[in-house]
Amino acid sequence: MASAGGVNKQLATKKIQAVVIAVNQARSLIALFKIFCYSQLSVNWSLVIGHWSLVIGHWSLVISH
Repeated sequence: MASAGGVNKQLATKKIQAVVIAVNQARSLIALFKIFCYSQLSVNWSLVIGHWSLVIGHWSLVISH
């Protein structure tokens, strides 16, 4: 039989691996998002500002009611 310490080390190693994978996935998603944002900025900046002003206006109406 495996000792409890050995099992705990295996579990800890698996948890660390899972965390590392999750962090790497998050980093790649953030990188993709940044690339997407930068490529869209020059084209859609005015649209984005217009969209957010509409969203903010909508929420201020919702909150005031």
